[in-house]
Amino acid sequence: MGRWFKFYEDCVDDPQIQKLSPELFKSWVNLLCLTAKYDGFLPDLSDISFALRMPPEQAEKAVMALVKEGLLVIENSVLVPDDWAGRVGPNVNNAKRQKRFRDNKKAKLLNAKHEEQAKP
Repeated sequence: MGRWFKFYEDCVDDPQIQKLSPELFKSWVNLLCLTAKYDGFLPDLSDISFALRMPPEQAEKAVMALVKEGLLVIENSVLVPDDWAGRVGPNVNNAKRQKRFRDNKKAKLLNAKHEEQAKP
């Protein structure tokens, strides 16, 4: 099972993103996916090139264009998408989310039952 990251609907109205060419937009989205796969950073150019399905020279141009646009940045000596931490959210695994969902559902059912019993 793959990892997930947040992709906000306001991307459709973000001029920084919407002014990208279709090819560069596709590269940016694929690089977001690649960052998730590599636990928060982008791998070396050969892996980026393979993931983007383009020659290394073309992949490097895409990466440099995204850096120029501010969509990729260097943090702690590694290349990452801008605001990557905001895209992955808190480190909550699926089991914890499911438990929280079940607990909330159970609490709602118990509250509804108590309310029903409290009616005259």
